[in-house]
Amino acid sequence: MTRLFLHLFGTIFLVVLLSAIASVLLYRAFDDSPQRRIPDPTLDAWADEAIRGLPLGRRALNERLQGMGETVNVSMTLIMPDGEQYGRPVSARVVHTMRNELTDMLEKEGQINDTVSWRMGSRIHALRLVKFGPRYIGFLVSWIENPESELRMRMWMGATLFGIAVAALLLAWRIESPIRRLQRTARAIGQGDLSARPPNLIMQRRDAIGDLSQTMARMAQDIDDLVANQRQLIRDISHELRTPLARIQVALALVEKKGTQTMLPRIEAELVKLDGLIGEVLALARMESGKDDLEHSPINLAQMLEDIADDASFEFKPRRAKTSLTTQCTLLGDPDWLRRAIENVVRNAFKYSKQGDVDISLTRMGPSVIIAISDRGPGVAECELEGLFEPFTRGNTARTHDGESEGGYGVGLAITRSVIKRHGGQVKAKCREGGGLTVEISLPG
Repeated sequence: MTRLFLHLFGTIFLVVLLSAIASVLLYRAFDDSPQRRIPDPTLDAWADEAIRGLPLGRRALNERLQGMGETVNVSMTLIMPDGEQYGRPVSARVVHTMRNELTDMLEKEGQINDTVSWRMGSRIHALRLVKFGPRYIGFLVSWIENPESELRMRMWMGATLFGIAVAALLLAWRIESPIRRLQRTARAIGQGDLSARPPNLIMQRRDAIGDLSQTMARMAQDIDDLVANQRQLIRDISHELRTPLARIQVALALVEKKGTQTMLPRIEAELVKLDGLIGEVLALARMESGKDDLEHSPINLAQMLEDIADDASFEFKPRRAKTSLTTQCTLLGDPDWLRRAIENVVRNAFKYSKQGDVDISLTRMGPSVIIAISDRGPGVAECELEGLFEPFTRGNTARTHDGESEGGYGVGLAITRSVIKRHGGQVKAKCREGGGLTVEISLPG
């Protein structure tokens, strides 16, 4: 058994047991059912009979009191003035209560001849003072009100105790067992088995443990997807780096073979491309790691969009970036990163829109502002929209010219998504009616 199981079992058992004991004690404390009462003359007769046995000695007097008590189903005790007891010994608690009662009786002369009764646990005690020379002797009679009922109660308590133990055992097992299984699953995931999942029986539970197991399953799936994406990213980076390196090797071989300088510009171009790719990958890594602290400066979003549109119109003329800015917005963010994120989308739209202009709009929707960038290119298949913002994804071949890449690195939109996410926003793509693609950027503003 584990410590968790023992802790759960002990806690549940003790709580329920203490509750049961408290219930019994409260019942007895407030039990006002009629009690058996022994008449005073009867008590006096018993006391006189007991006192007559004093000259017989302790042993004989004890036997006499025991025999008298068994005859009438009670226990009898004589308490001498010096505290010496004959008959059935009584507990210190009873003696303490009896002394308090005797003190009250002796202080009040009118109550000396009264009988004092009280209940203690399952027994009823009756105390009578008997004159013995110049002093008084205490005659204590005690009995169980209903022996058969008391026996039944003890049997019931035993059965209840057993039931409590079984219930606590089952409940502790029901809690501890799935937790132990979840622990094994977590250990397997930590050791690299990303296919490990909690058992379906646990995930089907409709309680907190079931919710925990479902959360763990989703976490394991997310980790599995993340690792798979990282592996794919490494493969893609390796492929992207290998291509310019291979071209450089070929160019260097030609230079070495022919001794000509005509291939040096090609080598330089490939090195620039390689440097740009590495820079984009590093930018994406910094942004996704969250280790780059973003600035929180006021940004006039409408003015930023106008500047981006002017720069793009100049770069891609005669095509133009047409703006429709229906709202003014100033938000806090990093101007450089936010401009870079939006420029990536605008440049991407121009690259794939060989004919026509690119539309840039700014609207407000509730607490957010929406930047929509639309092109008139061939669009993207619906099944590829969700993965458009993954690294090294350039859409289908319809988005390329003669099946060749448009010169990007396939990292720009991934950077856009990370930057917008760091600014508390979202980015999504959708097919435009009539052809083309629309990218919507939502930012809190």
